[in-house]
Amino acid sequence: MLRSFDLKMIPQSLKDVLRNAAENHTSRRIISYQPNNVRCGRRLSYAELFAQAEMNSQALTNLKVYKARCLVVIHLDDHPDGIVWFWATILAGAIPVLSTPFSNVPDQRKKHVWSLTELLNDPIWLTQSSLLPLFGDNDGLSIHTTESLSSMTNATSSASANAFNSFHTLQTTTSQC
Repeated sequence: MLRSFDLKMIPQSLKDVLRNAAENHTSRRIISYQPNNVRCGRRLSYAELFAQAEMNSQALTNLKVYKARCLVVIHLDDHPDGIVWFWATILAGAIPVLSTPFSNVPDQRKKHVWSLTELLNDPIWLTQSSLLPLFGDNDGLSIHTTESLSSMTNATSSASANAFNSFHTLQTTTSQC
């Protein structure tokens, strides 16, 4: 037996998936753990994720190099940041490209960065300021840090700037995280 359902309820895009989760699943959260620490997690509601991703998407679209449907290579070592910036890229109308970890060998790392840059036709690179040294001589790359983009959003929208920073520590044992 086929069930009938309202076609308006079916997400038409990835943006709709997150918006639907934020509006209809208010008690559900994303929980992420740092490597080698399964006792303490950070959690973020879908509404908080949507709010922060929306603010960050505005910072992306304000970049001079931004164009609709451009590629944004996301190279981060923090899962919660990666989740937020992935969705920010989607909400900005760009295409997220998740970067793999870089090689520890500087020459291989440089070749990797430049081959991706050539393959993806000069994408926007998004990373954390702590990871900038891994890019070495980055002349010619359109590289931006999450911190610089976040400061742009904080300056323009201080009322909701704390959405992402409102991660709650989840303690699954009685020990301190």
